[in-house]
Amino acid sequence: MSSKGNVHTQSKCHEYRLQRYQSFIDHRKGLNDVLIEVTGRFTQWSITLAGGALALSMTYVEKLQPETSAGRWILVCAWVALLLSLVVSLVCLLLGIKSTELAIDVHDADIGNWLSDVESDSVSDPNKFSCWIRGLSVTSVFTFATGIVFIAIFVALCPPSHPTPKQENVKANTTTNAATTDTNATQVHTKP
Repeated sequence: MSSKGNVHTQSKCHEYRLQRYQSFIDHRKGLNDVLIEVTGRFTQWSITLAGGALALSMTYVEKLQPETSAGRWILVCAWVALLLSLVVSLVCLLLGIKSTELAIDVHDADIGNWLSDVESDSVSDPNKFSCWIRGLSVTSVFTFATGIVFIAIFVALCPPSHPTPKQENVKANTTTNAATTDTNATQVHTKP
């Protein structure tokens, strides 16, 4: 009778372990879903903001007109920082894929050991990709902030130029003179 009681106790213990593990899995899945959502949003915003700031500053550079070489260097530093932020964010995405693949492998090995009641050290090694992702995410934020600061310094040193009425008249006269010259040249060539 004692062997039946022992088997029954082991069965109850095994059931409890399975229930506890299922509870752990459900909770962990919820945490993983939140982490994936937040990480995805962070990376998306990093890429969008850095790319947008870079594109806008490049699109409107003729309106900003860096008048000094220092102004040009500040703008180049901003562009380099924003490009670096983009590259680092993309590397984070790639490492995120590798990190997830490694986590799946480690998780599968751990559960295999746990279900077979193997008494050994855990297979779980620190996920080296996760460490890199954390560091690169901080780097991405830092380089983005640096790029924005450089653009702000550049705009402060080289404010956008607004043509004065005198400059607009000179430009209009230049355009009119060029059109008149083209018309005169055409008339000269068309006379017999």
